[in-house]
Amino acid sequence: MKQWGSGVLRRFSALHISLRAAIWAIIGISAAAVVAFYHIGSLVGGYSQDELTAAVNYSSWSNIWLEPIYALHKILAHLVSYLVNPLIAGRLASALLFVVAVILFYRLLSYWHNRPVAIWGTALFTCAATFVHYGRWGVGVISSVLILVALITIAVRVKHTKDPSRWWLHLLVLLAAVSLYQPGLIWFVVLLLFTKPRKISRWVRSFSGQILLETGILAAALLVPLGWYVAVDPLHGLLSIAGLSDHVSSLGAALSSLWHLPIEFVYGGYKNPQLWLGDVPLTSIFVSIMTVLGAYYYIARYQKLKRSKFLAFGLLLAIALTIVSSYALLPLLLVFIFIGAAGGIEELRRRWFAVFPRNTLAQKTGIILVSGIVALSCSYNLRHYFIAWPSAPATKRIYVIKP
Repeated sequence: MKQWGSGVLRRFSALHISLRAAIWAIIGISAAAVVAFYHIGSLVGGYSQDELTAAVNYSSWSNIWLEPIYALHKILAHLVSYLVNPLIAGRLASALLFVVAVILFYRLLSYWHNRPVAIWGTALFTCAATFVHYGRWGVGVISSVLILVALITIAVRVKHTKDPSRWWLHLLVLLAAVSLYQPGLIWFVVLLLFTKPRKISRWVRSFSGQILLETGILAAALLVPLGWYVAVDPLHGLLSIAGLSDHVSSLGAALSSLWHLPIEFVYGGYKNPQLWLGDVPLTSIFVSIMTVLGAYYYIARYQKLKRSKFLAFGLLLAIALTIVSSYALLPLLLVFIFIGAAGGIEELRRRWFAVFPRNTLAQKTGIILVSGIVALSCSYNLRHYFIAWPSAPATKRIYVIKP
């Protein structure tokens, strides 16, 4: 009788925990959706020329076939355009991809950190003015953020799975193929492959020839439009895949960007009124400090982890791509910045708990303080985007196209 009662109690406790987790998940996704979709068509009163060009590119299947770069966003925007105006369809597609990226970013952080750090890091990611700008813009740049986060998350998930099934192989191949449609992501696919080449090779060889054939056919089918795109204009196509076709900097401009990039993150100076406000820094002071602390967390404390090496090389690669593309690939760098910020919060939490190892009240006070700082940072970024940026004269001069 006691065993039956204890079994019921355990099942009830597990159900209670699952329900609580589901409720918090619904709250978090709803909050991300509000940030992504709130007044998305009316905040700035019009659309930019880049959004109009993007709408033309995804206005028909033939246009997407001729210019398949950012294919994920274009296909989604084209499907949404059957229901709404094509210009707003681009923004809605970006917002939807942004919400999915937020979910995957939380999942990624939950693999590497405990739940409070994952929540804090995801909150900073969701409310960062930089990501909100790209996530509500009618151009498909946010899809690169989604696929990069998805690639890292699925790779980590496969690593933690003892016997990954064929479906994980299909999913990774699917993501790798889709990533080739995103400028610059091919380099991160190569980086992931070189992180653990022997383990990946053994894992692939563990599947039967039939499964590998199915996977190859899947990849080939997905890459047919891209193959045609490269065949029509090989130089332009390959440069587009590499992230070097548009806005390529000269050597002097690249060196200048390398010098100014850290300044623009901490002090300000990024000039792009279509996606930014005046001379405001690209990240908040709190995120900048946590990123530096996160660099210490990975370099000094956990430098032997494969994760640390991947993030270090990924950060350097993202910096290089940002510089040579004249900031067109800036969102890829921001992904690594916010992953580093989460590591900084983990280090901050660890140090606080080391000072108060048994004082529960002090530990809870630390959690409340960090939560308050994260909330202030989120509030600052949201006020930047939803209040200050739409009111700026430079913004109003760009978003003048009516649907």
